[in-house]
Parts: sequence; structure tokens; C-alpha cells
Amino acid sequence: MRLQTMPYDASQLAFIRTGSGPPVVMIHGNPATHTLWRPLAERLAAARTVYAINLPGFGGSPAPATADQYTLRSLARLVLEFGTIQGFERFDLIGHSFGGAISITMADLFPDSVRSLVAITPMTDRIPMLARLARVAPLEWMAGTLWNAAPSRLRREFAGRWAHVSYGKGYSPGRAAEVAMEADRKGLVRALCGLVRETDYGSYGETLGRLGAAHRQPVLLVGAGEDSIIPASHFEHLCGRFPRAERHIFPESGHVPMWQHPDDLAPLIRRFWEKAGPV
Repeated sequence: MRLQTMPYDASQLAFIRTGSGPPVVMIHGNPATHTLWRPLAERLAAARTVYAINLPGFGGSPAPATADQYTLRSLARLVLEFGTIQGFERFDLIGHSFGGAISITMADLFPDSVRSLVAITPMTDRIPMLARLARVAPLEWMAGTLWNAAPSRLRREFAGRWAHVSYGKGYSPGRAAEVAMEADRKGLVRALCGLVRETDYGSYGETLGRLGAAHRQPVLLVGAGEDSIIPASHFEHLCGRFPRAERHIFPESGHVPMWQHPDDLAPLIRRFWEKAGPV
């Protein structure tokens, strides 16, 4: 799974590609990188050519030149452009957390390009407290300044502790160390807050309503019963917007079920693809 680069606008989007078969694009959450998908990519590679992208400002992808490129619509268009450059126009889509919101937006904007949609513990149109704080400009400036000035050891320690919160029972010291290493760089807070700040939750709520009512492609919603990032009540609220979607909840999982339940999640997705019909 070698890291590759491709141009997008004036920057470069980093990604990994593995497996064979029809294409599936995976979009990580905020903050994360393509390594988030490793357990799932390894298990789906026999059925699909897996493309795990790194969002602008994460995992080797430079931050965009302008803030408006952080909006859900801009990022959705970026994913579409990515597929065009890679030589495919229709593909399966999997998104996690904030990446789930990008995936949902893309399925709404470009329904002919998205064969099926899997949203894993996806962001909803309810603004969580941490997102509210990240949208306060003075706090963003202060957090970014402190993060950039902090020694590497402190940045890694903080990121490792955050991994424990996010991964729940799926936490392992090895994975936490990897997350900490990826987070140990200047500019991370700017990218993280940029995604949050440019998210129009009202518009995203309208997107959820349209896509859920239209049911233009098969949708699988995956939730986690012990999610500390997207509470179960938020996930149930989102499921209410998709009355005809298939859904599955891992009761004992944290926010990242692909690390805690990969041997259950991968077959679930493969069966969902099979029910979606011919590629």
C-alpha cells in the first residue's frame, strides 16, 4: 500500500490504492489519515480496488490555499475529480465520521457517480460541543499557536490520549502510537478547525433530508453504542432521516468500529454490496 500523490487544484492529494475489482473510495474523519482504513481495506481488497484518500491538510495532503475548499460541497467535488483522474466515474463510497458527511454530500450532489454509500458513525447535523469550540476564532488561534509551539513529546502524548477516547475498546498502544506520530506536526489544528469552521450544518441537514427521501442509491448506516464522538442519540436522529436505509449498530464499539470489529464489519459491507446488485 504505497503512498501516491495526484494533483488537485494547486495542491496534491495523497492516497493509497490496494486490491482489485471495481473501485471503492474511503474517506477518513477529522482528524485522521488513510491509515484509519487499514483493517477494513485489507479485508475488502479481494472484492474491490480500494482507494483511501487523505483529505486536504492531512496525511501528506497539503492544506488548501483558501478556506472555502474545506466546505462539504468543495470536498465532495474533490472526491469526484479524484475518481475522474483515476479513470472511474462510478464507484462505491465509504465514509467515517466527518468523511461520512462528505460521502453523504457527494451522494446527494452526484448520485450517478455513487453506486452505494456506507456511512460509519457519520457526522450528523447536530453540532457537537467540540465542534462549537473549534468554530470560535480566538480559541482556534490559541489552540493552533499552542499546538505549533508545543514540543513533539507533548503533541504525541495528547494525540495518544485522544485516541483512547475515540477508539474506546478498540484502543491499542500500537495504534495510539501511530495516531500520535501522524498528529505530531504543525498545521494540524488549522486543518482540523478549518473543516469544522467551514461546515454549514443547516445546509447539511437539508442534504440529509433530500438524500434520505430520494433513496437514489443503497445506503448502509453503521453506528456504535459506546461512541464518545457521535452519541447514539445523534446516530438515531440521523437514521430517522433515512427510513429506507439499511442500518447496523455495534453495541460495544467506540467511534472507530473498523478497528474494534473489522471481522464483522467487512462481511457486513460485502453483503450490502451484493444486495446492491451488479457493479
